[in-house]
Amino acid sequence: MSNEFRPHPYQSYCIKRIEAEPYAGLFLDMGLGKTVITLTAINELRYFMFRVRRVLIIAPKMVAQATWTAEQAKWPHLSRLRLSVVLGSRQERVAALRREADVYVINRDNVVWLCEYYGHAWPFDMVVLDESSSFKNPQAKRFKALRAMRPRISRLVLLTGTPAPKSLADLWAQIYLLDGGKRLGRTLGAYRDAFFVPGRRNQTVIFEYLPKEGAEEQIYNLIDDICVSMKSEDYLQLPDYTMARTVNNEGLEDYSRFDLGDRALNNMDRDYERTHYHVNAAALLRMGKWFEWMQEQGVWDNTRIIIVADHGRNLSLYDEWKIDDVFRLEMVTPLLMVKDFNATGFTTSNEFMTNADVPALALEGVVDNPVNPFTGQPITTDAKNEEEMLVTASANWRTGDNDGYTFNTSDAPWYSVHDDIYDRDNWTRYETYEEAAREVSR
Repeated sequence: MSNEFRPHPYQSYCIKRIEAEPYAGLFLDMGLGKTVITLTAINELRYFMFRVRRVLIIAPKMVAQATWTAEQAKWPHLSRLRLSVVLGSRQERVAALRREADVYVINRDNVVWLCEYYGHAWPFDMVVLDESSSFKNPQAKRFKALRAMRPRISRLVLLTGTPAPKSLADLWAQIYLLDGGKRLGRTLGAYRDAFFVPGRRNQTVIFEYLPKEGAEEQIYNLIDDICVSMKSEDYLQLPDYTMARTVNNEGLEDYSRFDLGDRALNNMDRDYERTHYHVNAAALLRMGKWFEWMQEQGVWDNTRIIIVADHGRNLSLYDEWKIDDVFRLEMVTPLLMVKDFNATGFTTSNEFMTNADVPALALEGVVDNPVNPFTGQPITTDAKNEEEMLVTASANWRTGDNDGYTFNTSDAPWYSVHDDIYDRDNWTRYETYEEAAREVSR
């Protein structure tokens, strides 16, 4: 069954590089998704950006035969792309080229034939070289044939996990196809002179070229603006989330901010405990992906983000959070996270906060002396500091059981609280709202 394509942040980045840059090299390790990245970019360029008409993919024979068509069929978002595989006898290849399609896939051994077949009538405005290191030899016929077509190609993408399989000298021909020699020199000889010294040799033949000191860094700096290099160990991720019946801080030793100290989560044996815990964890992971997307779009630093939950939930996770036989702190500790403009790092605070602080947090430094448009009252956080806050443990949240404007809270006691909510001495219980309001107002 087909799955919806949800690109990892690095995949989104590569897709956008292909879309934005007419000549790009993606040097990605196996498993990072070069094929779906490229097809997604082609789909965008063809059907949404209208920047390409006919795309040619040149690949090793086995890859051309099965990989690209299988990947296209796998993803629903690529369903409109039409692929034609140009393999077989000359008659079969010609028939495949005459077939109406968006993308034509051919094996690299037929590149010379293809260039001769079309000549000056070359129809492909975008070319993808899958395993571009097979074009590393500037003396090879396939390189020369494609170089002759290069002026007629408006977009070119190199794909490989090993751009320099034996030596940095292997890069020159591939990069030349991208930029015509702008970055690494217009000839292989100029490239060697600039970055290499002769290695093993006899009186007439140089068998290898060794990079000069610092040459590798210089070379990659020169091509950095048109090439992306990624290693699988840096970008491949474990599954996003795995449910567990027992949850503790095991395996989180490298993440000190999650350290529970001498506390431990109780086993979550009841369904409502497990479902709430895992739904919250999955939601936080999804927010993390959203944050990564914002960073990719360049709108992370200049955005203030406030994430607030409307209420907490009693999951009976910590015994020390029990105020009395009715009330637990988890009920009134909803998530409140603030990422300010140009913020860095991550800190936590036990400062007394309420959901009513959110408008003031959002407008701080943005609007001078903000006023609530409905009440005409100033938007501040002063109220929580002027007197103790009142909290109810009522579970009667259903609007149908109330009058639509005020909640009937006669089913539970009330509490007043001030300062650090984690200090039980800061909590006082009252049996009715009237009693609580009277005592707090004294």
